[in-house]
Amino acid sequence: MILANKYRPKSFDEIVGQDHVGDILLNSIKRNKVHHAYIFCGPSGVGKTTTARIFAYSLSSFLNSQDGEDQCDEVARKILEDDSPDYIEIDAASNRGIDEIRHLKEDIRYKPIENKYKFVVIDEAHGLTGTAAEALLKMIEEPPGHVIFILCTTEVGKLKQTLFSRCISLRFHLATPTIIQGRLKQICDSENIEIESDAALGIARGCNGNVRLAIQYLETLAQASSGDDVISPKEVESVLNIFDRSKISALFELIYERKMGESILYINDMITSGFDAHDILEMLVEYLRNLLICRTCKNVNSIIILSDKEKEIIKKDLSRFSFNFLLENMTYLREVNGNLVNNFSPQTAFDNYILKSILYLEHNHEQKKDK
Repeated sequence: MILANKYRPKSFDEIVGQDHVGDILLNSIKRNKVHHAYIFCGPSGVGKTTTARIFAYSLSSFLNSQDGEDQCDEVARKILEDDSPDYIEIDAASNRGIDEIRHLKEDIRYKPIENKYKFVVIDEAHGLTGTAAEALLKMIEEPPGHVIFILCTTEVGKLKQTLFSRCISLRFHLATPTIIQGRLKQICDSENIEIESDAALGIARGCNGNVRLAIQYLETLAQASSGDDVISPKEVESVLNIFDRSKISALFELIYERKMGESILYINDMITSGFDAHDILEMLVEYLRNLLICRTCKNVNSIIILSDKEKEIIKKDLSRFSFNFLLENMTYLREVNGNLVNNFSPQTAFDNYILKSILYLEHNHEQKKDK
């Protein structure tokens, strides 16, 4: 079985990084204060449709048990197994027209077969056409008493504003790298997959808060390895093309030593290896940000997440680069961004950045000599 499906959460406790949502929904079930319509908004892969399914299962199981029905959990569990006639999930990215909504309107006229409620989950709800969205709004304004609507969206700004006054809106957060790293470690322990801590952190950073994508990355790495090998940061970089961000310090090492040619070749190798220029820019900005935070803040661990290796590298670079250099470097990177936006070649944009950085250090060095 695909790991993302095998380890898909089946309870609120298993949902990664969305405790606030789980608490709200669980309390509404226990207090019998369930609303007839919800909007789940947030980035892809953070658990919106999974939470909708768990909410439907939990509510159905709770209500069935309150009525003393036999096999109450078994009936409700069909929702988790995608085998319940009372759970309807529509992908509005591909089923977005008025005909689908009319068909849905006909479906919800009938009472649920096995549970107390019929659940309608519309994924990518922002994809509905104008007429379909109007028809859906009408259904939510005058809902049958046995239906609960859950609209999931990654682009909340595209939903009709009138929906928000009729639905409870819950915002899902991106999972932090630390949380994703912990989840990957749990899966690796269960699957007997050996992985280095820094490699798991690299995956967690590379998926940009998307838990599902992180698990897919892990599975790709597990399939690429021989089975006995330990997954290292090197494999993460070569297989997934996720750059080991600690290596950005190698570029700053070359800049510090004023090695213009080698610095240019280093960036060129990154570009020819398939790394997007904007991704390289983002990594440089992130590294400078980490240096500035470590130099100016006391409680660093609550702001940025660093491996032991990265902490040592940061410590070394802080002794090399002045605060003024770091601030000036941020300005140079802003120029790189502007050049990329104006369709400069990536290599030319970064060459200019490297030249300015080295000239700044050279000028600063000369001033110190004069004193």
